[in-house]
Amino acid sequence: MISRILVPIDHSEHSRRAVTFAADLAVGFGASVRFLHVLTKVLGRQQLTRYADLLGTTPEADASELAEIREKLAASGEVEGLELLEQARSHAVHAGVSEVETTLDDGDPATVILHQVFLGQHDVVVLGRRGMGNLKGLLAGSVSQKVAAWGRCTVILVK
Repeated sequence: MISRILVPIDHSEHSRRAVTFAADLAVGFGASVRFLHVLTKVLGRQQLTRYADLLGTTPEADASELAEIREKLAASGEVEGLELLEQARSHAVHAGVSEVETTLDDGDPATVILHQVFLGQHDVVVLGRRGMGNLKGLLAGSVSQKVAAWGRCTVILVK
């Protein structure tokens, strides 16, 4: 029985196909879907955001340091990631999925995905076979390969 599906997404074509496949699968089984996007441009983005918020409340805050932190956060891809998650959520809802969640996180994509699998007790992970990875991914192994090898549930790779 499939009741919880995790769908890690990026901006690749394989990822778009995974969204469609997962939505159809969820409708067929009456399952919930969680879309996950992992930011890799600014690692520790959540901690940096909290630090900037705290720094901004102190009277002796260094304006240039605060501006530099805000620039790094703006370049993190958070806005684009949230838009991508909203597009996936909207697609799933229009396809008939009744329960859809989204998560934006930062870190190493394979590690974050495997952590979400463990935390969310997902039955299935649906992800694109090849994402937006770089040459390093070809040499060290892709995210999809790592998730398939180490995941504790069924992993479906979509071409």
